[in-house]
Amino acid sequence: MKYFVLIAIIGTLAFGLAGCKYLGTADEEPLLLLDDTAKKAGAPEAAAVANNQTCFVCHGNFVGDKFIVSHAKAGIGCPKCHGASDAHTDDEDNITPPNIMYTKQQVNPMCSECHPQEKVSRKAHNPVFARATPEGKRYCTDCHSKHKANRRSTFWDKATGELLVDK
Repeated sequence: MKYFVLIAIIGTLAFGLAGCKYLGTADEEPLLLLDDTAKKAGAPEAAAVANNQTCFVCHGNFVGDKFIVSHAKAGIGCPKCHGASDAHTDDEDNITPPNIMYTKQQVNPMCSECHPQEKVSRKAHNPVFARATPEGKRYCTDCHSKHKANRRSTFWDKATGELLVDK
């Protein structure tokens, strides 16, 4: 319980600083924070950046992930793919799975819902669509973010949500 509270406090401090839009050094691309907006030159209205703050409390390793940042700038947050997952985010014991998880076989069809094969670079992606590259890459997440926690202590069956391993 104390560990969770400490993480929540650190997350709040890191992501809730009033008036602060970016963290990082001058040499790095700044990390996208939640109160920022995706602004394009000449755009009549700026699209709101997706709010992933609730997820970042525990999944802080995704804060600067290019996959997460690019989707957030497009207004697509974690709930778009994983559902609201309120029970998961409220579970301090970390035994409740997110509403939606994907097996490896479900990854490409899910990504294709927004990124259909006809609209992605055929040259770069044909081997993947043919089921494997020479390096054995077969899934969108093989190249576009591993989309996994750095360290896990809880595992669920992605098809059923059944708890498999707990701390």
